[in-house]
Amino acid sequence: DGVIAHGMLSMAFLGQFIEQQIAAYPDALLTRFKVRFANMVRPGDVLTCRGLVTGRSREPDGREQVTIECWAENQRGERVTSGEAVVSLPSA
Repeated sequence: DGVIAHGMLSMAFLGQFIEQQIAAYPDALLTRFKVRFANMVRPGDVLTCRGLVTGRSREPDGREQVTIECWAENQRGERVTSGEAVVSLPSA
């Protein structure tokens, strides 16, 4: 009942969040990004994006692969969108 925001809006916010986190690495690549829409976002909701590194590995070419669990939550702390991003970082 009523107006809601399209799920792709919260997905875009999460993508922007991940891009901001890796901005210090000019050669970083977002290689995979998937999300799940859990709750509706209504006009006036305030979304906060958060993330947690859940895995690291080394690729054959020496790049580091970092897995990040990410989510957008509303002002009540309810997760509205949850996702996972995989980022490839240049070798140090």
